[in-house]
Amino acid sequence: MKLNRLTKIFNYFVSSLIIISSTIVFFQVSLPLFDLNITEVDKKKVIGMKTSVPIEFDGELEFWWLLKPETTLNFANASDEKINGTIVLELADNPCKFEESLKVVTETETQKISVIPNISTKISLPLEINPRSNQPVEIVFENIEKCLVKNGDARDFGAKLINWKYE
Repeated sequence: MKLNRLTKIFNYFVSSLIIISSTIVFFQVSLPLFDLNITEVDKKKVIGMKTSVPIEFDGELEFWWLLKPETTLNFANASDEKINGTIVLELADNPCKFEESLKVVTETETQKISVIPNISTKISLPLEINPRSNQPVEIVFENIEKCLVKNGDARDFGAKLINWKYE
């Protein structure tokens, strides 16, 4: 009789332990793994740039020739949340090696910049991009002097975009 009673107590104890551990596991699984307000781990990886000009290469370096009278850069947000930050553009001079005056136009502001020969120019643009959308940035050249090269390329070169990043 004593053994029977001990077996029942042990069975109740094991059953209670299983119910309690199952309840704890259920509540742990129902909690979100990440903060619900942040869905992207690294926002720098969800910003991309689409240009109206093709990418070009000089050895292992990539760049884009920004053409006159204007070139549009579209910065795309591939995530499902609004992103606020700064886009930094790094420009170099055109192949004709003369100073260029340009305007950088976004939806919220316009900046006037001069690209000086043999000096790298950095432009910082505050940018807010809605989820799964684009934000255009127009580079408008104000110089009327043409920069044509003598190798048969008919493009009118404005400046060279050598790097961009999102901060």
